[in-house]
Amino acid sequence: MTTLRELSMKHKGIMKKNIRPRCTITDPYEKFWPLLDLEKSQLLVDEMEKTISKENGKLKVNWFTVKKLPLDIRKCEIKNLSNTHKNNISLNLKAQRSVLKMGINEVSRCVEKDQIACCLIAEDVANCMIAKHLLFMTAAKKIPVLILPDMQCITKRIIGFSSAVLGLKSDVINRTEISLHNLYQTIIKLSNEFRNPYIKQIGMRELKSIEIPSRVNVNIDNYLLKKPREGRAFVPEETSNIQSLIDLSFIPIEKMVVEKQQHFELEEKLFEIPITTDLFSIDTKPTSIEDIGESVERKTKEFRKPLVRYHGLKIKKIKPNPKRKPKEKENS
Repeated sequence: MTTLRELSMKHKGIMKKNIRPRCTITDPYEKFWPLLDLEKSQLLVDEMEKTISKENGKLKVNWFTVKKLPLDIRKCEIKNLSNTHKNNISLNLKAQRSVLKMGINEVSRCVEKDQIACCLIAEDVANCMIAKHLLFMTAAKKIPVLILPDMQCITKRIIGFSSAVLGLKSDVINRTEISLHNLYQTIIKLSNEFRNPYIKQIGMRELKSIEIPSRVNVNIDNYLLKKPREGRAFVPEETSNIQSLIDLSFIPIEKMVVEKQQHFELEEKLFEIPITTDLFSIDTKPTSIEDIGESVERKTKEFRKPLVRYHGLKIKKIKPNPKRKPKEKENS
């Protein structure tokens, strides 16, 4: 039987598992949530209704009359209707389109280019990752931003279609004759009540790369190599003395005559090496070094068979017994 304390401890353990840290690792700024209350949001909505004019909307065509026309005449009729629809735009609407930007993608693009003066974000979309990223961007660049509750319904009623984000371009600051300038001033007035978050700046270091010219160390002793590392190998005009012919990296180019011979216990005469096209050719003629008379015997070990021989693993497959009687089922 479990006691009351054990049940409470078990319940606390379940609650701790469900709690997850959210927006703590990916968010480099302090918590910033400039949500307007009902009174201030109503003040902002009233100002939006005064300043923002309604869009002319999409082109509406009476297809009941147009579908009876031939194809060529129908195309011309639709083209004329679209041109008249585009031209019938008021001056206030043209000025509004040049300043007012709508949509998350367009506003975020303008924020990256430093073209936005202030911004409004809907509350129901503010938890979205893209909208939250826009909120952090505006906070980092110290752009006044506000979160308006029920913004999509308000924009659909005022503008004609719903929008999650509204942004005013920086041109609205100098253009005082536009009605949207009053909206800009109200947004700044309301955003001053919210403290801009402190940005955790990371000290950036300037990385300077210094180019050091590489020096090539040329070995003068080995001036004739099979594969020279840098450029062409140095070839002297006359070669008077050769220290050793045992070095395999040395390749003679001309017939070299040794003036000073080294004296060993056995008198050894150095011989001339003729030039051949094949560097790895075998000389079958006996030389003076080979005629000294020293014979070298090479002993080879006899091959013995191993005592234990390895046999591969064999797996036997047993066939089932065909004469096996099946188990009788019990009749229930």
